[in-house]
Amino acid sequence: MTGPADRRALTFRDSAITFAFTTAMVAVLAVGLLILLDPRAQSFWGAKASDLGATARTFIDGLPWFRGGAGP
Repeated sequence: MTGPADRRALTFRDSAITFAFTTAMVAVLAVGLLILLDPRAQSFWGAKASDLGATARTFIDGLPWFRGGAGP
């Protein structure tokens, strides 16, 4: 069993990685909150997501082994 005396101290590398990860998560959550609350951001990112979906659908429909779900 390990106790408090057996634990090693947090290294600078571990601390820097934790700081960077925490900062990135806060930034992602702040942008997500902005998108949820601002109607202009919703319409902008909604249009981007729609364009991405249309592009993906066009790519998938163009594959020779997948013709939009139509059978032979």
